Amino acid sequence: MYRLAAIRMQLVLPDSPLRRILILEPSGSGKSTVGKRIGRILGIPTIHLDIHYWNPNWVETPKDEWPGKVKKLIASETWVMDGNYTSTLKMRADAADTLIFLDMTRRASYFRIFVRFLRNRGRTRNDVAEGCPEKIDLDFVKWIWNYPRTRKPVIFRFFEKMKLNKNVYILRNQKEVEKFLADQTDQVIATSIMNAVDRSYAVNVEDLDVKVKDGIVTLSGKLPTHAACEAALECAYNTYGVRDVKDRLHIE
Repeated sequence: MYRLAAIRMQLVLPDSPLRRILILEPSGSGKSTVGKRIGRILGIPTIHLDIHYWNPNWVETPKDEWPGKVKKLIASETWVMDGNYTSTLKMRADAADTLIFLDMTRRASYFRIFVRFLRNRGRTRNDVAEGCPEKIDLDFVKWIWNYPRTRKPVIFRFFEKMKLNKNVYILRNQKEVEKFLADQTDQVIATSIMNAVDRSYAVNVEDLDVKVKDGIVTLSGKLPTHAACEAALECAYNTYGVRDVKDRLHIE
């Protein structure tokens, strides 16, 4: 199990390639949960479009007002945004640097929405607008069933065009989701260590190599003094999310 909750970054990393992330899926695939987890890992805000689209009692935002709302939301410097809403997809994708599609099976989607309904029946989830209690209706069930035939091919063609200048990920099961999240966690840890080392002024970061796998850090390189090695190791051990540190440092 990956230790994602241990990462407590306060600001997005300046050199992280993931600063504006858009998540799409057939409903019930877990986009809101994945979005929250990415937001916690990278320290950036999560935007659930359902909160902004729906009004109390499941009343839709007027079509002429919705693009303006979305335009304000994507103007922020960093975000993780989940939501389908085809009418504003291109606008959001153009603003994003990363596109994620959760390509889960119908069975997985149906299982999630029914569990979600039982868990939240009569209540409003925190990823939808206030006053919109959990519900399942026939139209929603049909939409999920038809998604692989009607919507997914369109999304895949769109992603194919966007991958020329965007980070594009298609995650097909929970194992791939966990692998993706673990990779982002490791990247955050590695960059945090390098930033800490750079701020310490004890080590030239160009002399240091940092590799992270599942929270285990390997430091290697040739440093000028024993004190520099100790400083680099201390920066690694003091970084949130680090499970262990392997010392492969050498003194010149």
